[in-house]
Amino acid sequence: MVRIEENGIPSTKKCTYKAQMSCPQGLFVANDCYDWHKKTATKYDANTVVITSSRKVSTLSIANNVAFGGEQTTSLADYYDCK
Repeated sequence: MVRIEENGIPSTKKCTYKAQMSCPQGLFVANDCYDWHKKTATKYDANTVVITSSRKVSTLSIANNVAFGGEQTTSLADYYDCK
């Protein structure tokens, strides 16, 4: 099971750094990013995801004279294996 931590690694844990990844833009809500990080962390044998930054990105595109837009969330996270 992979945990999401937003306030850093608990000091009571012994953790080994594995990787840093950024949630791809195109996932529309923060929960999608969290789920993506959890899934991706397992590829690095990590069980803890520490969100280091999060931001919302506004998008706008036009197709066939119709404007489409919205707000997407992206986040940067460090992956750790904690015992």
